[in-house]
Amino acid sequence: MLLYLTGGFAYAGVREGFAMTDTFGFSAANIGNNGRTGFAAGGGIEWMFLPNWSLKAEYQNSACVTARSRPLPSSSAGSERPS
Repeated sequence: MLLYLTGGFAYAGVREGFAMTDTFGFSAANIGNNGRTGFAAGGGIEWMFLPNWSLKAEYQNSACVTARSRPLPSSSAGSERPS
């Protein structure tokens, strides 16, 4: 029977954005690409029940915890508010 742990570096590329208009006619939009880094960790167990045959169970968890955002400048149209 083999017990093992795994671990390593994780990277995810995320693209996100939004657009909105309020009741006064103000509009805004923003699009950004984020690179997130983090870790992957897990473990498992493997059992060889016949030669060249094994059964294994494994668990792996990954978490991307940091973000580097490079958003585009927001744009506005009709941003004058009534008095």
